[in-house]
Amino acid sequence: MTFDSAGGTQVDSVSLSHGDLAEEPADPALEGYEFKGWMLDGAAYDFDTPVTADITLTASWEAIALPGTPITSLRIAGADGQQVAGTVTVPRGSSVQFGAIVNDGASTENIVWTISNTALATVDTNGAVSIRNSVGIVTLTARDTETGISHSITLRIS
Repeated sequence: MTFDSAGGTQVDSVSLSHGDLAEEPADPALEGYEFKGWMLDGAAYDFDTPVTADITLTASWEAIALPGTPITSLRIAGADGQQVAGTVTVPRGSSVQFGAIVNDGASTENIVWTISNTALATVDTNGAVSIRNSVGIVTLTARDTETGISHSITLRIS
């Protein structure tokens, strides 16, 4: 098992036999970032899962907010933390979690979420969207109340 610390302090690889459980290593460190966990193929890795192949786990990091750092860049992310752009198709009657990606050091505490048509969907203060049981198109917007910077995506409800 190999650990890719994605810029953080080195974590040594471990040799395991087929079916062994890996011991979770000490968290790596990366200045200005908080370690969020180990990922395998974009999903959080469960160290209670037997290892049956050579795998590489990648560190997941979140920038630490620095007081007074204004937002200069704002994008919408899916639940996996990856940027979402353009139009996203979502099934009616579902719930979808979105988040904000901001420049390093900036805080997301002043992000306000809005949706263009509450008859089709609602959004809470944390970016969780509840899709009603109708089809249509809505715009989801994340806006920083301090700087006015915003980013929007389109949700196609099918």
